[in-house]
Amino acid sequence: MDAEGEHWCNIWLEYAAGGSLADRIQSFGRGLPESKVRPYAKSVLLGLSYIHKKGYVHCDIKPQNILLVDTNDDLAMSVSGNRRVKESIAKIADLGLAKKARQRQKGKGRLRGTALYMAPDLIQDEQYDSHTDI
Repeated sequence: MDAEGEHWCNIWLEYAAGGSLADRIQSFGRGLPESKVRPYAKSVLLGLSYIHKKGYVHCDIKPQNILLVDTNDDLAMSVSGNRRVKESIAKIADLGLAKKARQRQKGKGRLRGTALYMAPDLIQDEQYDSHTDI
């Protein structure tokens, strides 16, 4: 509480120094090599699995909503004693459209998410479940 009696809240967020997956794809120009895609895909799938086990669906999985966070600090060394290249893992962001799974959207024509990344079945029957996010 400050001198005027106002309450203040602080929010701490993890800094994603690697930017978004969309930024990373754009920086490579022609897409990412498989060696980069594999660990990002694993991270995203593990995150989605957790969200789905809790009974929710994200509803807006797209490269802009995947953030890349460095996993190694500056002192990280490889087995041979050489400095390791920083690696990033993917983390799911922007849960603003997330909702309980297996619910139908209220109101015809009101879909959640980004049209270019939506599952076709979602557009047709408007029911959200874990398949919607993949």
